[in-house]
Amino acid sequence: MTGSVTRVLDSATEAEALVGKHGFRQWGIPTQFLQGWAEARSGDPCRGEQRIRAALAEMDATGTPGFRPFALGLLAEAQLLAGRPDQARDTLRLATEEAGRLGEHLYDPLLRALHARLR
Repeated sequence: MTGSVTRVLDSATEAEALVGKHGFRQWGIPTQFLQGWAEARSGDPCRGEQRIRAALAEMDATGTPGFRPFALGLLAEAQLLAGRPDQARDTLRLATEEAGRLGEHLYDPLLRALHARLR
C-alpha cells in the first residue's frame, strides 16, 4: 500500500462511488480511512486526519470496531506527517490497546513499524 499512494486513493475513490450508489454504509468506512491516509501521504495530512477521524466516528456509529486498530494506525501516521509526534504516539498507544482488547493482531506489523518511526 505504501508504494502506491495514488493507486490507493484512486481505488478508494472508486469504491466510495460504488458504496454510495448501493447504500452499503458499513462498506464505505474502509474507503474513508484509506482515502484519508492517501491524502495525508500525498501532502495534506490535516485533511487526511479529518477523513480518518470521520471514518472512526462512523465505525463507532455503526458498531463495527474490527478495523479500528488499523484506522488508528493510519491516523497516527497522518499525525506524524503533520508534525505532531506526541499526538501520534498517543494514538498509536490507543491502537495497540484496542488491538489487544479486540484480539485483532492482523495489523501488528503496521503498528510496530509506526512505533519504530516514532523512536
